[in-house]
Amino acid sequence: MSYSSILTQGLNAEGVNNLMKSVVELLQDIAKNTSNQVTKSAWSEILNMTLSDFRAVSNLTSTDISSIYGSNVTYQSALNETSN
Repeated sequence: MSYSSILTQGLNAEGVNNLMKSVVELLQDIAKNTSNQVTKSAWSEILNMTLSDFRAVSNLTSTDISSIYGSNVTYQSALNETSN
């Protein structure tokens, strides 16, 4: 998925899921491969996350990500889910 296609074609449920999966994988990469606390702290300020958030993301398994990633819902279904 390219940035230009997002701007010109928008996002559907599958596109949002792909984008969010990529974000989670990026956060996991930062959490697991950044041993320097100063660098982690800088990333946490940039992304408005705490170091505990990075730890939580790094604890997600591929099964967790796949189950979240695989749940395509319509906009109305997402609204209904949040109101439960």
